[in-house]
Amino acid sequence: MKKDRAVNELKKVQEKIKILHTREKELILAIKSIEYAETMKIIEKHNISPQQLQYLNQLNDEEIRRILDQREKNQEVVMSNEKNAI
Repeated sequence: MKKDRAVNELKKVQEKIKILHTREKELILAIKSIEYAETMKIIEKHNISPQQLQYLNQLNDEEIRRILDQREKNQEVVMSNEKNAI
């Protein structure tokens, strides 16, 4: 294979990559838009107010914090038990 041919092939591949990256970004945006629309449909279907959404988000955050705290405590207990066993 000659250098010129290899360079031309490389340019073609790079062009295809650019096109695919653009398409990837478009598809990601489309998926996000569809997910947002689905979420909005659920919210409207169940007549959920902004205040209720905010409350649900707070509960979710609090639950996540609680789970992480508990996991951390469990790890401390395990490490303590391992130290005592040695």
